[in-house]
Amino acid sequence: MLLEANGLRVSYGDVEVIHGIDFSISEGKTMVLLGLNGAGKTSLLLGLMGFIPTKGVIKLESTRIDGLKPYERAKLGLAMVSEQGIFPSLTVKENLEVAGNSLPRHEIEKKIRHVVSTFPDIGGKIKQKALELSGGQRKMLAIAMAYMVSPKLLLVDEPSLGLSPLFVEKVKEVLLQLKRSGITMLIAEQNPSFVELADKVIVMDTGSIVFQGSTEEAISNDKIRKAFFGIE
Repeated sequence: MLLEANGLRVSYGDVEVIHGIDFSISEGKTMVLLGLNGAGKTSLLLGLMGFIPTKGVIKLESTRIDGLKPYERAKLGLAMVSEQGIFPSLTVKENLEVAGNSLPRHEIEKKIRHVVSTFPDIGGKIKQKALELSGGQRKMLAIAMAYMVSPKLLLVDEPSLGLSPLFVEKVKEVLLQLKRSGITMLIAEQNPSFVELADKVIVMDTGSIVFQGSTEEAISNDKIRKAFFGIE
């Protein structure tokens, strides 16, 4: 397993929001974490990255990382997509350079060229400042910045949030390309169409896992069909 979590609890001060969950992700696979607002999806990703306190065991390639700081986890191969990490006053290219600053200079340029071909919606705006991008383009830039370091596991929080249906489809296509390239992903979403990308689906409700299984099992589960797919 690439990532394993056992008895994972996440808290904000004295308030526990994730209640002792267990799950694992295999290398090269995509897990989609479904849940409505307040289910604990974002808290789980922040806990995995080390931004908020956790209890329990988190292993990356069999190495415990639950006691490590966020930058230490990043060095081991964890990356999280976040629009908060974008620098609005910098150009698209400068944002990508910042994201890849741990790479040798020639590798940064090579990676940027690859990003331009993989993310066409920002490739044509490489000299524009990030603040001039649309919401969908900023989302693409956030994903591209995380992709710059070729992470072992990419954590993607609510990629469809605030986007038009057209850009939701574009984001899904980019994530599908990343999946085909072999990147392991954990995608947290409340948009059920993202299960199309999944090898495994987890459904959360108020900090607990209420379902784990394949895409087919999720769609055929009566409660999940009704809650997320609108199917009686």
